[in-house]
Amino acid sequence: MLEGDAYGVGYTLGLTLTPFEGTEIGLGFRSSIRHQLEGNLILGPGTILPVKANVNLPEVVSVGISQRLSPQWKVMAGVEWTNWSRLNVVPVTSAATGLAVTALPFSYRDGWFASVGAEYQVNEQLALRAGLGYEWSPITDRTRDVRIPDNDRFWASIGATYQWNDQLSFDIGYTHIFVKDTDIRLVPGNPQFSALPFVAESKPTVDIVSVALKYRWDKPERPIPAPVVRKY
Repeated sequence: MLEGDAYGVGYTLGLTLTPFEGTEIGLGFRSSIRHQLEGNLILGPGTILPVKANVNLPEVVSVGISQRLSPQWKVMAGVEWTNWSRLNVVPVTSAATGLAVTALPFSYRDGWFASVGAEYQVNEQLALRAGLGYEWSPITDRTRDVRIPDNDRFWASIGATYQWNDQLSFDIGYTHIFVKDTDIRLVPGNPQFSALPFVAESKPTVDIVSVALKYRWDKPERPIPAPVVRKY
């Protein structure tokens, strides 16, 4: 068994463009975060080897567009790319000698997420929204293991914002994620394969309920709506 922990620091950048009235384009970037993990490789009862590993988590680039069709209706769309292929094969070395003792064979591919949605402004205080999204998992049938039985998935979300006044608002949202039936095949060719083959099937589903209270110290001219489809 392998265990370890670390702290890392990153940054995010964002830019909003308004080429003409009613249209907004957003660009976002979240940096890669480098973790210098320190922990232990447990080889057996009473046999513990201190180890280290350097892991670079992926950067994320997102693009979104919002188009107002009328005073009540707005449509949105977005695309997000995550550089999961950074997680290829991560060497794990002895903390004492620096020699490689094992490895974390992730062998991920890049991940993609696309979404569309709409918002209806019922009145000055209440806005309703719904959205659909599809996510391409960075884990393939060849690299999947029992620890993270991930697969491509479909997102369906609904939500609402209630603007109490110019500065205080409340958000509520619900998302159901339909994950494809997932085959786990630890057989020769899978980087996680060791000695004995293992074949199984997983049927994961996810439900997310979110509630938020937002307070702005300035006084905006209009409320800022919550995202149509949230990723966690």
